[in-house]
Amino acid sequence: MSSKRPEHLGPPELFYNNVEARKYTTNSHIIQIQNEMAERALELLALPPEKQCFLLDIGCGSGLSGEVLTEKGHHWIGFDISEDMLKIAKEDNECEGELVLQDMGKGCPFRPGVFDGAISISAIQWLCHANSKEENPKKRLLHFFQTLYGALDRGSRAVFQFYPESAEQSEFIMQQAVQAGFNGGLVVDFPNSTKAKKIYLVLMTGGMQKLPRALTEEEPQSSHISNIKRRTWVTGREKNAKPVKGSRAYIEAKKERMQRQGKYPVLVQRSCQGQFQVAMSAYEQIAAVIDKHQTKFIQRLREAVEIPSVSADAAFRKDVFAMISWAQKELEVLGAVCEQVQNGIQTLADGQKIPLPPVLFATLGKDKSKKTLLIYGHLDVQPAALSDGWNTDPFKLIEKDGKLYGRGSTDDKGPIMAWINAVEVMNELKIDIPVNIKFVLEGMEESGSEGLDDILKAHKDSFLSDVDFTCISDSYWLGKNKPCITYGLRGICYYGVEITAAKQDLHSGVFGGTVHDGVSDLCWLFSHLMDASGNIKIDGLHELVAPVTHEEVELYKKIDFDVEEYKKDILVDKLITEDKVKILMNRWRFPSLSIHGIEGAFHGPGAKTVIPSKIIGKFSIRIVPNMEPEVVDKLVVEYLNKLWAQRNSPNKFRAIPYQGSLPWVSDYNHPHYQAGAAAIKKVFGAEPDYIREGGSIPVTLTFQELTGKNVMLLPIGAADDMAHSQNEKINITNYIEGTKVLAAYLLELANVK
Repeated sequence: MSSKRPEHLGPPELFYNNVEARKYTTNSHIIQIQNEMAERALELLALPPEKQCFLLDIGCGSGLSGEVLTEKGHHWIGFDISEDMLKIAKEDNECEGELVLQDMGKGCPFRPGVFDGAISISAIQWLCHANSKEENPKKRLLHFFQTLYGALDRGSRAVFQFYPESAEQSEFIMQQAVQAGFNGGLVVDFPNSTKAKKIYLVLMTGGMQKLPRALTEEEPQSSHISNIKRRTWVTGREKNAKPVKGSRAYIEAKKERMQRQGKYPVLVQRSCQGQFQVAMSAYEQIAAVIDKHQTKFIQRLREAVEIPSVSADAAFRKDVFAMISWAQKELEVLGAVCEQVQNGIQTLADGQKIPLPPVLFATLGKDKSKKTLLIYGHLDVQPAALSDGWNTDPFKLIEKDGKLYGRGSTDDKGPIMAWINAVEVMNELKIDIPVNIKFVLEGMEESGSEGLDDILKAHKDSFLSDVDFTCISDSYWLGKNKPCITYGLRGICYYGVEITAAKQDLHSGVFGGTVHDGVSDLCWLFSHLMDASGNIKIDGLHELVAPVTHEEVELYKKIDFDVEEYKKDILVDKLITEDKVKILMNRWRFPSLSIHGIEGAFHGPGAKTVIPSKIIGKFSIRIVPNMEPEVVDKLVVEYLNKLWAQRNSPNKFRAIPYQGSLPWVSDYNHPHYQAGAAAIKKVFGAEPDYIREGGSIPVTLTFQELTGKNVMLLPIGAADDMAHSQNEKINITNYIEGTKVLAAYLLELANVK
């Protein structure tokens, strides 16, 4: 036989054929070594004494290492890529673990946080080799470690015994593990012995811990498996006192174990042909069908984007109505009972009166034994035209380089379509949705949600009376790669500064130098609102801000945020500060002031030599806890009046407070948020960052106040989606994986008490 290492001779599913598998599992020397390494791996897991744990055996083979886990009183699941190895394990009546046919490189197909630890004997090195052009060892290792990290309970460990070809290979493996979120390192037992030397990669979740001590000749392994024996293949009754597999006693004992462990992830079943098949969990079935329907779901979004539902332009009001009716039909196909709640009349600036779009209420399920989820979204979009600088028609969904370009693709039609997709797939699979669902979909969000608050207040004791939690997918990840959950929003106070210089516009050549220019007055006022570093100069404003806590600072330090990437995304060379925590604090935690424009002043291309008769400068302040709009308005008006007195201009001046909304902050430790986090972890294999958003969604606070229940923002879009801007897009991966997150979240709500 060749002296090459097994992993050099071909893929493991072919190398470990029936002959090799039986040879491997009937050799007493191999069995002894395998058992000793499994016991040592178990020792390195440092499990709590006397606790029955639920463990994962990676590359379990024929179950040799699993027998050690059983003897130590633990329950386990094993997976392996070799069907022949698993067949042998099935033939062994002493194999008490459940077995899964699975390629490590395709990840760990288990629920988040289900395992108390994981061991692996002589398996991880196989992932360092590619057996086809399509296989990328680095990507396969990283995906494996990411999904393993997700499947482990926080604070647990994973221990890999392996035979590295070189120090470089060990480093390569460890790099992928660290990138996936693990801490840890190598433990080398008997380093000076040629035969006894064993290498273990000990990985830890939940923070850095001290590595266990390696064994030496002076400190041998504390205990060994005493009853090493040759495997025999029997079909009769077991010789020990344990119930025979398949018997009623065995099934009852197994049920009891499963109840103690909570929801079970995945099992392997034997088909009538004797082949192994994975019995997929509910989420896995959903994810597979979502992938299958990707083209269909993109087409659904395409149809939605093609309806130009611009709420700010009266010329498109009919399209907003059409969009709401289109969404109603989609929901009714899912089985929802829908109602369009009329919203009255809107009076435009020119005095024209047009109907406001109705608010769509939809109810899916009325099971009184279930809790009720409220989903909010908006179907209207910002104005957009090719002449604004779009590369393509904004109302045609264009697929390019893995991105879907179109107005509303991410704000907010894409997320609403993802909700519809998720429910549709669960219905298709006949998977019970563990909550009743109510939708509130409006058509005026981009124009201030006119009339929505009044409608919601009027339905507080009817449509909203049984809501247990609210979820909104109308925000974005902080970056482009790390999923997030949003638990806070800034509020807003908007102002106009009106200055009247004359009764009509004047020619600057004829009258310039003889009249007081209102624009210069306005610019002088604006220059006193904040300094060059962005600090607001309005008296008394900063005293309103809630003090920053140590917990907040520590949370912000851990958030995945790349300052250089941020500058690149927003196309600026220099920021007010380059410090990550200060940037995030300025975006979310502190008030900010922005000047937006001047109504009445010339702003078009070319030159126009005019002195405007009346102008209105517009600015806003984003407010944070504990700032209230009424108090902020008073301080702003007083400050502007004081400045105007200092200016001593004869022009007429008026400070105008426009709309204002409160900031919103929720408890990210609430079980509702943990359900969202578990869903993200299930799909992406990683914990989300908990973030705030610098913008405002006033209805968030309205839902929280009217229902008295928790509200969560669960975004699916990325930071570079360019909502409200030219070339708005959503990545196909965000849209499809986001659909999976929303479906997984619905499943996780079953656990929220």
